[in-house]
Amino acid sequence: MKLTVAERFALQGVLPQESNFVTLRVLSALREALSFGEDEIQGLSLMTEGEQVKWDSEADGEGTEIEVGELATQIIRDALVALDKGNKLSVQHLTLYEKFVCS
Repeated sequence: MKLTVAERFALQGVLPQESNFVTLRVLSALREALSFGEDEIQGLSLMTEGEQVKWDSEADGEGTEIEVGELATQIIRDALVALDKGNKLSVQHLTLYEKFVCS
């Protein structure tokens, strides 16, 4: 699934921090897939300024293909639906919600 830099950061904030063993292993692999390698950091001009992260949005284009398995997809969907039910969705979650819940 193609995810932009902003979506990758937002998604990491949605993922549960506690769960059972299997879920935590799936989440560990997903977090690794969502992270940025050295080449990608340079290509995106990814940098921190204080507590903000900035990047070249034009270099991000349509995003990067991230492999998200069935279990990870369900975990993400459940987390986003829980935020929606609790009226906790924010603008940063909209495209993620469309990709993982509405599709």
